[in-house]
Amino acid sequence: MIIKELSCERFAGIRDTTLTLQPGMNLLLGENESGKSTLADLLYQLFFQDTKLDGRRDKAFLDTYFPKGVDRDGDIIDGKVRFQTEAGSHTLYKEWSPGGSLCRLTTPEGTRLSSPEAIRTVLEDALLYGKGIYDEVVFAGQKRPQTLLTALLDSKKDKKAAPAEVLMDLSATLQA
Repeated sequence: MIIKELSCERFAGIRDTTLTLQPGMNLLLGENESGKSTLADLLYQLFFQDTKLDGRRDKAFLDTYFPKGVDRDGDIIDGKVRFQTEAGSHTLYKEWSPGGSLCRLTTPEGTRLSSPEAIRTVLEDALLYGKGIYDEVVFAGQKRPQTLLTALLDSKKDKKAAPAEVLMDLSATLQA
């Protein structure tokens, strides 16, 4: 998978933002509190956060990314990612709201999917590893308290890769 573009109208403190990525490695540079980590969080949430929200189960998500205070400017957050696979270009759009949700994936053929199960199947095929690897390696940030070892041990349960395979693939990728 190659991520081509990431955008949102509003996600946490980010508004009306589009990030176009170039082939190869892209670096996000900026001052503290300028939104770098929030953009990475947006990408992660697009791939892994259900749009149907539960007040108890998704409390951390709601508390972290939804508007707060008197200047809330609504109760909807959203994001869109355009990515390329061997099959072609896909666009995933999600809109989160305590009162409802919207999730749509457009496939390279132009098919528009809204079923969470169908979208999850496409994403599982597009993402190289299981969620644990993305949690602990790809999207590991200063806010996430999990450890790499836990993810690698959990990846034994992952149908796609064993821990040694993950480390070899990551090592080869980093050396390339």
